[in-house]
Amino acid sequence: MKYTIITLNDDRAFYKNLIRTRVRYDEIEMPAVDGRAADIDQELELRDLKWVGWENAKRGEMGVWLSNFDRWKLAAGMDEPLIVFEDDAMPHPGFNIYMDEIMEHLPSDWDFISLWVPDNQKQDYLYDIEFNENGEHIWTSRPWRTNESSKYRVANSNRVALAFQGYGMVSLMYSPTGAAKLVDLARQTGLTGPVDCWIFQQAHTGRVQGYSCHPHFAHVVRYDNWEGISHAQHTEKVK
Repeated sequence: MKYTIITLNDDRAFYKNLIRTRVRYDEIEMPAVDGRAADIDQELELRDLKWVGWENAKRGEMGVWLSNFDRWKLAAGMDEPLIVFEDDAMPHPGFNIYMDEIMEHLPSDWDFISLWVPDNQKQDYLYDIEFNENGEHIWTSRPWRTNESSKYRVANSNRVALAFQGYGMVSLMYSPTGAAKLVDLARQTGLTGPVDCWIFQQAHTGRVQGYSCHPHFAHVVRYDNWEGISHAQHTEKVK
């Protein structure tokens, strides 16, 4: 297993040092795409990607998309999982022990797992909803389930669950097979919205086998930079 950090500069050196101190795996360093300066059309063409049906997209959001896509391509060519951190992720001090437990609980068909679950998404584990072909949710007549009857429950596990959240890419781990699927799907669907929403839509529609940390185990990676400057959001619209 290896990891990589999506980062543009050293504004978040504190968090990057925290990742490098707490994560025992080897790091793969690779550049991120700075959407503020990049020729977006050229970058999309280089990757055989298209931007479709996504109004008001910001240049920074495109940079995030392309940076994640590059890491899917990297992971697809590996023979081991790849963990991708944003540069303000905060791995728990017990991260390595927790990862051993996650690997023991992950079903063999896993394509990706979100190691960070936003606090306001934990309750989604109990939602009794269906999804349409675009991964958009449809409420049922009885919208809530119990912990034991959750449709996202993985049998005999309180460590992992089927992907239940709707967004969040502070830290995800990919299998080589899963990463290859995401590369192909991105080229098929085009960039239809923010990449974190898109990836969970692919899981909700069953195109990939996505997982999240169980809400009772959702402390493997934390995040506290809500007030920080967003490299993605504080940028101009693409067109």
